[in-house]
This record gives sequence, C-alpha cells and structure tokens, in this order.
Amino acid sequence: TPRLNPATPAAASQAEMLARRAASGSAAALRRGVVPRAGMATVPRPTDDEVMEMRRDLAAVYRLADRYGMNEGVCNHLTLALPCNTRFLVIGYGQHWSRVKASSLLMVDVDGNILEGEGEVEATAFYIHKAAHQTLGARAACVLHTHMPYATTMTSMKPECGGRLLPICQPATRFIGYDAYDGEYGGLALDCDEGDRMATIFEEGKGLPKRVLFYANHGVMTVGRTVAEAWDDLYYVERACMTQVQALQAVGGDMSKLQFIPEDVVKSTRDQWDACLEHGAAAHFNALKAILDEECPDYAD
Repeated sequence: TPRLNPATPAAASQAEMLARRAASGSAAALRRGVVPRAGMATVPRPTDDEVMEMRRDLAAVYRLADRYGMNEGVCNHLTLALPCNTRFLVIGYGQHWSRVKASSLLMVDVDGNILEGEGEVEATAFYIHKAAHQTLGARAACVLHTHMPYATTMTSMKPECGGRLLPICQPATRFIGYDAYDGEYGGLALDCDEGDRMATIFEEGKGLPKRVLFYANHGVMTVGRTVAEAWDDLYYVERACMTQVQALQAVGGDMSKLQFIPEDVVKSTRDQWDACLEHGAAAHFNALKAILDEECPDYAD
C-alpha cells in the first residue's frame, strides 16, 4: 500500500511552521493560543487535556470497529480533526486496529507533515481525509472510512438491483436523504484530485447535508460533528445494509417482494432519529467505551 514519506522530526516541523506563521504576521495570535486561518476568525487552540481526550475517543473507535469486524487488514482509516481544521489524528500505517492506543495515533497537518507520533501515514488515508475535513469543515470533524462487509457488498451492486439504501427497516430510515453515492470507482486515492472528488460528492449532494457516502466497488464513509455521532452512523448504516443484503438474499433478489416503508413514514421516522441523534449517539458511544474501560483499558494510554 502506498505511503507518504516520513516527515521531518516533530520539533523541526513545528519550528518551520512557526517561522512561516511569524512571517505572515500570525506569531502574536499563536502566543495567545489561537490558530489563524486566512479570511476567518481565529480558533482557540485545544488544551493538552482536550487533545488527549480526542485521542482516547478516536482510539476507542478503532478498537470498537475491530470488534465489529469493520476493518480490512491494516487498511481503512478513521480520523479526527482538531478545531483548527489544519491538523488531524490518524493511525500510523501498519498498526492493527485492535492494538491502537491514544498515544500511538499520529497528528498530521494538511501538508502531510507528522507533528506528533512515530510512523508513516498511508497515502490514501491522507488524501481522502484531508479533503473531507477541509471541504466539509465542522460537520466532518470526525471522518470514518471502512470497507465493512455489508455496506461494501451494497456498493458492489447496481442501483436497480439493491445498490442504494432501501427503506425496508428502521435503521435505514435514519439515513434516507442523508445518503450520497459515488457511482464511479476511481482506483486508489493517491493524489489530491481523487480525494477532492470524493469530498465534493458529499458537498454537492442535494437536499439534506450528507452524512454517509457509499463509494462504488469500494466502501463507505461517515462524517460527524463528534466521534460519537460519526461512530453511531457507521454502526447503524452497517446494520441497515446487513438487513438489506439478507432480505435480498431471502427473496432471491426480487425487490418486488420486499416490504417498503411508506415515504411519509420514512420522513417522520427520520425526524425522530434526528431529534435524539446527539443524545443517543453519546449514550451508545459511552456505553461501549465503558466496556473497553473494563476489558482493554490500554486503549486510553
């Protein structure tokens, strides 16, 4: 799998960035603990404790995704952007998800420099996630990309044969309207163009802001304002896809035999999901982290 070259040592990278920012007149803002962005108000820099909590939440998702069989080898990637949106946390290439710890995650900037941690960033992880974080902003603070089995099975089917999410079960109603589809497989995302193309599909979707993207012949991505929300969507979209794939198997692929939920009920149920999304996602995530705290607390190290 292609990888980015290891960056310069963290201290050197940070010194270079500070020098560039000082040259542009931003040094005073940095001393005040804020990160300047061109044409935008400054954003408070998170404290060390806040960053560590972000690391723990992302490490927990890696561990949970492994437990649910959502990973594929040492590929796929889950990231969390810092509030400045110019840095994000990501796994180092070659580490198995079952062994991820808060302290083992890399912090990288949008130029691919490794600011904290040891290891390399897998190239597709960088290009896909950089584009999603920068294009979608705060609504994609957390970006989860997997090749989980049932969702990926759906991306391998033609739209008219069940390759689109169907309103045939309760979890599916959560996503109808929030789902987007990339109908053209473009190979590995080894440059900015492919990553930007993927992010644009999220951004240009009509109607409701998109939260889940199905990549043709590839996999799925969810985005969320928080780790809990992105994880909750990842979990439930796989459940919806599992029901759909199994239902299609049960009826021999004949969609006329499926029991569809009426459109008005889909909409009203989706509204009910929306009303409890933040609270429900947090409750789900915290319950699962409690299990990790008991069974494998080293994820938080």
